[in-house]
Amino acid sequence: MFKNNPDLYPTPEWLVKKMLSKVDFKNQKIKNILEPSAGLGNIIDVINSDINRHNSYNICAIEIDNKCRNVLLSKNVKVIDSDFLAYNGLEQFDLIIANFPFSDGDNHLHKALDVLFSGQIVCLLNAETIKNPYSNSRKDLVSKLNKLDAKIEYLQNAFSDADRKTNVETALIYI
Repeated sequence: MFKNNPDLYPTPEWLVKKMLSKVDFKNQKIKNILEPSAGLGNIIDVINSDINRHNSYNICAIEIDNKCRNVLLSKNVKVIDSDFLAYNGLEQFDLIIANFPFSDGDNHLHKALDVLFSGQIVCLLNAETIKNPYSNSRKDLVSKLNKLDAKIEYLQNAFSDADRKTNVETALIYI
């Protein structure tokens, strides 16, 4: 599956839990959650096993890869679209949580900022997206993150023990 999808890096469980620890579940009214670029649904799996047991969140996914979409559907995940960057649905989300494709993370985070009317975003990006804003899109993203007072934590080797390994430095972003 990894050969045909160069951006598929399933999020390790420990990292999903770290992402979820950034979410303010107590003070924010979270009812609708979106995982765009859902891949194999690792983030949704942890939400369902650790958090959704005691609550009833409406969790939706978007995934462009057909094989991954079939995996999500086999897990009874509600898949609402196939391409997040082209998504223009009317659903409103209180939380967007994502491990965006490292090759195009700036465009995905821009889209998440456009889709979310109010609420929280917790996502992973290739750290170079933030640290090396060589394109106008990246420069604009860094500017938006600064204006929104986004919290950014840089993680070394976050995927070194994952199902698909990489030593790319990762940025964990909370807005």
